[in-house]
Amino acid sequence: MSSSDACNMEDEHRALTELHARVLGLCEALRRTTPAEKQYARVLEALLAEIGRKCSLMGTHRSYNPSLKLFLVDLENKLQSIPMHPLNTTDEKGPSEFHLSHQDMKDIMYNADRCLYGEIRTERTLSENAHSSPGAPPMLYIDTWGIQHGPWKDQIEHIRNALLVNRHLTDWIQPTELRQWIDQCDAQHADHCGPQAASKKIFPHRPKRLVDLEHMCIIPAEPHHRYVALSYVWGTGSSLQSLKHNLDLLLIGDSREAKDESTKPSLNPKNLLRHATGTANSVVSESLPPTIQHVLELVRRLGERYLWIDSLCIIQDDGNEKSEELGHMGSIYANAYVTIVAAGGNSYTGLHGIENITPPMERPNKTPLYLVAPKAASEEIKAAHGYISRSMWNRRAWTFQEQIFSRRLLVLSEARITWECHCAVWFEGLEVVQGQCKKKRQVVPGLSFSPEANMKEYSKHVTEYNRRVLTYPEDALDAFSGILGALSGIFVGGFICGLPRVFFDTTLLWYNQIPVELRKPAHPTPGTAMPPTWSWAAWSGSIGFPENDILPLADWWYRENNTTAWEPISSQRSQGGATVLNPPVVEDDWLPHLLYARVQRAVFAAMDMDSAPVIYLKGVADDGVGAITHCVPMPTSSASDLTLELVAVSESLINSALATNVLWVERNGLTTYRKGVGRVLKSAWELQEPDVIDLLLG
Repeated sequence: MSSSDACNMEDEHRALTELHARVLGLCEALRRTTPAEKQYARVLEALLAEIGRKCSLMGTHRSYNPSLKLFLVDLENKLQSIPMHPLNTTDEKGPSEFHLSHQDMKDIMYNADRCLYGEIRTERTLSENAHSSPGAPPMLYIDTWGIQHGPWKDQIEHIRNALLVNRHLTDWIQPTELRQWIDQCDAQHADHCGPQAASKKIFPHRPKRLVDLEHMCIIPAEPHHRYVALSYVWGTGSSLQSLKHNLDLLLIGDSREAKDESTKPSLNPKNLLRHATGTANSVVSESLPPTIQHVLELVRRLGERYLWIDSLCIIQDDGNEKSEELGHMGSIYANAYVTIVAAGGNSYTGLHGIENITPPMERPNKTPLYLVAPKAASEEIKAAHGYISRSMWNRRAWTFQEQIFSRRLLVLSEARITWECHCAVWFEGLEVVQGQCKKKRQVVPGLSFSPEANMKEYSKHVTEYNRRVLTYPEDALDAFSGILGALSGIFVGGFICGLPRVFFDTTLLWYNQIPVELRKPAHPTPGTAMPPTWSWAAWSGSIGFPENDILPLADWWYRENNTTAWEPISSQRSQGGATVLNPPVVEDDWLPHLLYARVQRAVFAAMDMDSAPVIYLKGVADDGVGAITHCVPMPTSSASDLTLELVAVSESLINSALATNVLWVERNGLTTYRKGVGRVLKSAWELQEPDVIDLLLG
């Protein structure tokens, strides 16, 4: 590059810096005064003029930057279509016509600044590191692109909010708009988002009860009832629930069994649900949490009559019914007309934006960029998904299966409302795009329902679920029972404590990637049985499953809680160990979820530990022969004094070497408990001269 070119670039940079300061100063002044279209036009025309100057400079550099030629041709065509004349306050044209699209602005400024500074940066790198990278392009690019993210965000949004009155999002949810989303999906996506023949076979169950919003009571559900389901986070306070002693006060009166909906049922004069929502003068000791009250009102405004809420539609102190309904949770959400997601906080937080009922929406910008630059909708989708992923709702274990099984989600937060179905994502204020969906149909978006049991799919869902939080750890299997119930038709034999019979030997080798925590009941009660230590459900944290093939070495038998009878887990004969005709008799029927097998056992000394949950094993020649992943954190200083009792359960081929898959166990009376899992070289295992024992694993 010649010295004159370098001087030109310095002059351009100086001018660019001055313009940047003037624009920021103008925007700051506009924050303190009532903005007008003329002022707004000045800001945008200043940006457009600078873009034009940059393009001219780019043209002088074509000789040594031929890659700009195609871009410049496209850019010149775009600039010709942009009005460059001053905009008077009386002009009929609105300021939105002076906008480059979000993507155009990014493309123009990125290429211009790259030419000026010779910085070659990918869009991804630029968007992630623009504010921190030492070699980032000039500030004007960062701030112009950052209308949505950077220092101009408040200023430009303030101008837009004052000028584009018709494009504002209001402080209140617009039920007619939400209803339009539902109706549009009904009309355009029926084959994809509506119930299918295949799904009806997989999800044959419907709720036992529903909330009737017309009469404000609980009713027995009928097959023809179209209902909305609520997915939310329970709070820890005391609130109205359906219980054995108050069910009659929640149901309708003498007409509880009536099928004729045209006849208004006689209501119990002490109806708790009507009192709890403030529709009667009586006061009850427990009321509905704010979120539930607000959802009742929103669903009513959407024109829907029936609503399913777990706390009201399941008798919470009826163990048999609760267990049955939890197993049907997949069906309940899959068969719902729409699922409303209360993503912000818990049931005591309440909603925003229901006029005359709740506080207004807390919108950071009343005119989001996607309203003036439709191409920016992709950024809004990322922001919406980012909010959901960080929400309390997304961190809770119970909501995991609700999200997977629901066909259509109406996601409510304090700042935005989002519609998500198989075919579309819609936001407030955007015109709904009509047209048929070109995606492949799915029975349920979160599950493939392949004809054969799919270990990868099972592993994916368990891994995601087990990272989530449970208020009551004793619910670990209940909160996953809907997914297990949906998969049981494909996984032959069903599941034992969350492990599929068909892959039992493989899933028994689950491992933790970081130390995990043993779940303990929040409210221990007689008869409460926690999952056994050999099941992933007994531990909270990040886990995984082996992907390599295994050769079983044990015939496993299982004894359920409160029984003395054993049942074989698999009729397939193992490839090692001793033949077992009958497991031993264990008189203590209170020992829950026992496994039995006749297995080989050996004791190894620990060689070393590292910062990960790994213990390295020492062989007879003091060499490294294997490794164990331990469940709970252990001090590294204890490695030299540690001995591990290991039992062999299967074999694998690892890097062309045969390895014995082992469980690290610890004895406690008659029963042993799992402490970890790992592998030992088969040759080293045999040198240890293992003996054969009867293993009772709890």
